[in-house]
Amino acid sequence: MSSVSEAIVSLKGVTLKKFGSIILEDINLEIFPHDYVGIIGPNGGGKTTLLRLFLGLDTPTRGDIALFSQNPKISRGKVGYVPQLRNLEVNFPVTVIEVVMMGHLARGGKFGYFKKQDRKFAEKCLAQVGMVEFWRRQVQGLSGGEMQRVFIARALMAEPSLLLLDEPTANVDSPFGETFYQLLSELNKNMAIILVSHDIGVLASQVKTIACLNKKLHYHNSPEISVEAMEQIYGCPVDLIAHGHTHRVLNHHHEEK
Repeated sequence: MSSVSEAIVSLKGVTLKKFGSIILEDINLEIFPHDYVGIIGPNGGGKTTLLRLFLGLDTPTRGDIALFSQNPKISRGKVGYVPQLRNLEVNFPVTVIEVVMMGHLARGGKFGYFKKQDRKFAEKCLAQVGMVEFWRRQVQGLSGGEMQRVFIARALMAEPSLLLLDEPTANVDSPFGETFYQLLSELNKNMAIILVSHDIGVLASQVKTIACLNKKLHYHNSPEISVEAMEQIYGCPVDLIAHGHTHRVLNHHHEEK
């Protein structure tokens, strides 16, 4: 982490309660320009909710959060967001270029009103993710990997300084993974990235730092994860969490045969 640059995201003692239940508890985190942070943790641990805080879609019950030194609701236009693909409804007649152009709204544009330069910038964003040749295609016919690239291009329309991705490789074709992470590595040269994923082994080989989240946040200033931390987060025994380029192996839970 840089000690010179100013944090673009800052959470201090953030707790979030919903319907009487604690979703996130006493979260402290700083994200700096060009950081590439992987966030892991069990289902229901609060990962998506944490991203919603960054976007100003949820408000902390207690604590302070700043996005580019402002309230997230004010500065979220500087953030690109790629939601979980399974949460998106794409069964409607819209083309690739039209989906990408929707990212214009994050920059204060009006729906249905696009200038010629907006169209050109959308094509540039598609070229950046290797999808410019698909610009006329209906999104309904795209593979999962192609769809995710289109949504990244849409996020890039906001010219973000921070890119948030929520399990971007879930439910997509396997060949998508390697080239996808190469794309993120290139994007990281110009922006900070926060990547939520369950793919721990691959994540450890790609990101610069890892945060483990299960209501409480355990932040590691490296892509390595200790066995003790994983057992604490996931609540089950762990034989190995690979660092760099291998994979995880979990102990079998004790069960009767």
